[in-house]
Amino acid sequence: MLLIVLFSLPVVQTSIAKIITNRINKKYETNIVVEKVDLSYLGNIKLKQVKINDHHNDSLIYIDKLSTSLFNYKNLVDNKLEFDEIELDGVHFYLTTYKDEKNDNLSIFVE
Repeated sequence: MLLIVLFSLPVVQTSIAKIITNRINKKYETNIVVEKVDLSYLGNIKLKQVKINDHHNDSLIYIDKLSTSLFNYKNLVDNKLEFDEIELDGVHFYLTTYKDEKNDNLSIFVE
């Protein structure tokens, strides 16, 4: 019961999300930051203030709020970019091709 109460606290959810994000950043050499996480008992997840920087550490994507089902996580772990439903609010996307580079920053991020 204590575990359920602990996992329902936003500060605990956000701390766990930061640990997971740090592992993803190390494994894939990315720079992704999630400021806040809100998990519901129905399996919904809200990520707030998501920042993704490109290989020059400049902004690539900023999302104020991303809402989806927690069940999409398995596809992401299996390297499948297949999701049921995702709701985005406050999205800013910065596509850039840097001088002397052949590919844009999104292509490099996806690789």
